[in-house]
Amino acid sequence: MVVHPAPKRGRNLYCGRAVVLVSLRTMPRTARVAPGGLVYHVLNRSAGKMQMFRKDDDFEAFQRVMVEAHERQPIRILPYCVLSNHWHFVVWPEQDGQLTDFFRWLAHTHAMRWRVSHRTVGYGPLYQGRFKSFPVQCDDHLLSLLRYVERIPLSAGLVERAELWRWSSLWSRAHGDRVVKALLSPGRWNGRRTGRFASTPL
Repeated sequence: MVVHPAPKRGRNLYCGRAVVLVSLRTMPRTARVAPGGLVYHVLNRSAGKMQMFRKDDDFEAFQRVMVEAHERQPIRILPYCVLSNHWHFVVWPEQDGQLTDFFRWLAHTHAMRWRVSHRTVGYGPLYQGRFKSFPVQCDDHLLSLLRYVERIPLSAGLVERAELWRWSSLWSRAHGDRVVKALLSPGRWNGRRTGRFASTPL
């Protein structure tokens, strides 16, 4: 019996005398293009709930990547909040694809630098997957979302008042340096953004 070699992208599985060709081709992952002009809630988590941010240096390194990402793709950031194993943003991209470009570069660059800094290169992915993004449907939902994101540390019992969490837009607007403040878009809702507003129960 003559067995012809399988194509490069296949594999031969022998079942008695038969030769079965199993294709290993997979569909490529499609690019995620979020339309501009909408507001989105964007988040990502570490793989296995690992603590990516264990000390101030880890948070500060992430903020530096945020600044670089914003210089490359100046997306409008409303609030954000970074916690030990995940982060949240509410953004308002002006152009189609701007959201994807910003967060893809942010997560990829942060993961590479984190692995190098912690000497764990080759240990697998830092994030559990691609970032998740959800369009905001209405103004009432937006106000609730803005409060939700900035009061996460308070809800988690990490601080007594929402504005005391250093790694969020609420703290940064009041106490951050000019570089971090420049990342944040004031928006029409800025007049209602105070520590008391964010600390009030939903």
